[in-house]
Amino acid sequence: MVLALDVAFLAVGAVQGAWLIGADGRPLCRDFGAFWAAGQLVGAGQPALAYDLPSLTAVFQRAGAPAACAMPMQYPPVFFLWLRPLAGLGYPVAAGLWIAAGVAAYAAGLALLGGRGAALLAGLAAPAATACVAGGQSALLLAGLAMAGLALLDRRPLVAGVLIGLLAFKPQFGVLIPLALAASGRWRAFAAAACSVAVSYVAAGLAFGWDIYPAFLDAIAAAQQAVLGQGRISWGKVQSTYGLVRALGGGTLLAWALQGVVCLAAAIGVAALWRSRAPFERKAAGLCVAMLAASPYVLIYDLTLAAAAAVWLLAERGARIGPLSAAAIGASLLLPLAHGDTALPLGPLALALLAAVIVARRRVSHPGEGRTAPAAPLTA
Repeated sequence: MVLALDVAFLAVGAVQGAWLIGADGRPLCRDFGAFWAAGQLVGAGQPALAYDLPSLTAVFQRAGAPAACAMPMQYPPVFFLWLRPLAGLGYPVAAGLWIAAGVAAYAAGLALLGGRGAALLAGLAAPAATACVAGGQSALLLAGLAMAGLALLDRRPLVAGVLIGLLAFKPQFGVLIPLALAASGRWRAFAAAACSVAVSYVAAGLAFGWDIYPAFLDAIAAAQQAVLGQGRISWGKVQSTYGLVRALGGGTLLAWALQGVVCLAAAIGVAALWRSRAPFERKAAGLCVAMLAASPYVLIYDLTLAAAAAVWLLAERGARIGPLSAAAIGASLLLPLAHGDTALPLGPLALALLAAVIVARRRVSHPGEGRTAPAAPLTA
């Protein structure tokens, strides 16, 4: 039902000129515009200008974007390796190919989980995933790579490590992955991921010039000051503990302190969970939750990782989902529907609900459960 509504929402948006391209055929002010403009600058041999807001904005506006549309590039240079194929493509064609690639990556990640059909449909129907498609965002690629990398850890550790390393285009979500791999003794995947990240960053430097890194650092410092310091984005849209504290009226120091506490708790939880003999699906779900919880900068489309966590929990072998757990997982998936209608960010609540399900399953599990053994029935 939700999936049908998502499809209908996008279809109506396309007909009414509210999805990436307006009724007049000109680009709307959506996130993909910054990606497309950066791709054009990369193709023109001027990648460093992608971090210069006036230059980036000028490229997008020459394509017909609204005059007031100005979106900075906040991704590291490795992301330009993903954007380079967009160079020379018109905006409509590039948008279509980008969305198709993101959906394909996300669907492939879901398919590799090997879960039940209902779990896969829940992932496809997640409103956060629809938000990615609506804005042409990159979080579908993020979630797809994360799911595929985790799903292949035991079967193809080197391939899994490479896929995990490719997450370096959103480095704020990768800080706890090495901890999980080390805690579980998956050193082949750890080494492959480290090499993948290093190769990606070196390749970006060789392809775009090493001076692009200072340009990126300047841009990210300015973005941090604008978003997390000055609140240029409404605090209700920053789906993190930091955003929640600021939305409640707390100051910068308190917000950073509580974000640090949550990050530390997430790290401890990941280490404990991945050292345990819990079923792998639960470990993967816990890591996806922790990846989001540890970052101060989370936006609505990034909650596709929370949807991935929900799918892992739904796909856990042997886990019978009780009414409370079903309600918690369902709420975590549907909370992004309220985005923009509430003064407080709901992302922390979604993560808390998923974490509660993981803890509840731990409490009802048998002490001797194995890493791949079915979990005990869940009645919470």
